[in-house]
Amino acid sequence: MSQGLCMFDAKARLMVWNRRYIEIFGLDPEDLRIGMSQRAIVEILVGRGCYKPGATVDFLCEGTRTSLVHERAGAVLRELADGRIIAATHRPMPGGGWVATFEDVTERRRNEERIVHMARHDALTDLPNRTALRELGSALIGRARAIPGARVAVLCLDLDRFKVVNDSFGHATGDKLLQAVTGRLRGHLRRDDIVARLGGDEFAVLHLTQDPDGAARSPSA
Repeated sequence: MSQGLCMFDAKARLMVWNRRYIEIFGLDPEDLRIGMSQRAIVEILVGRGCYKPGATVDFLCEGTRTSLVHERAGAVLRELADGRIIAATHRPMPGGGWVATFEDVTERRRNEERIVHMARHDALTDLPNRTALRELGSALIGRARAIPGARVAVLCLDLDRFKVVNDSFGHATGDKLLQAVTGRLRGHLRRDDIVARLGGDEFAVLHLTQDPDGAARSPSA
C-alpha cells in the first residue's frame, strides 16, 4: 500500500496501522502499540520534530477532529520539518472511530506550483510576464492609494540594436544578454519595485514614488 494507514476506535484508540505509516513519519515499530490514543501518537511526532515548527499537538488534533465533524472529502495538508507535504484524509467508520490515510504529495504539489509559476513568469529570465505584471501592478496601485501623495511610476525600456546581436552572434548570445540585463535591473530594485519582461527585448519597471517630476529617474539613482 502506497499510503500510510491508521485505524482508531470510537475512543480514539489505535487499532491498526501499516508499515508505510511508520516509513512516512520515520517512526520505530516499537513506538506504536494497540490501544494508545491518537493524541499520544501526535505527541511523539511533535516531540521528535517531525512537523514544521509551529505545529502543536492541540492544533494537529483539532485538525483531525474538524475533518471528521465536517466529513470533508478533501485531504488536510501537513508540512513536515524536512519539507515534505503529507495529505491526511480522515473517514468516519460506522459505529464510531475513523480510518486515517497519509500520502506523500510533495512532488505533485511542487509540480503544481511549478506550472502556476511558469504561467506567470518568463521562461528565460524568470521575471513576471505581462499577465503577472497586470496583477502586481493592480496591487501596487492599491497600495499607492493608501499613501498620501503616492503614485505608481511605470518605466518601459527596450534594448537598442538587439536584433543585430541576435543576427550577428546568434540567439544564444541574445538570450545571455537578456539575462544579464535582468540581473542588472534586479540589482537596482528598491523594496517595492517590480520588474517584468514584456516580450522580446522589452522590459517594464514599476515603483512607488511621491515625486512625479523625478519618476523618470533610474531606480538605481
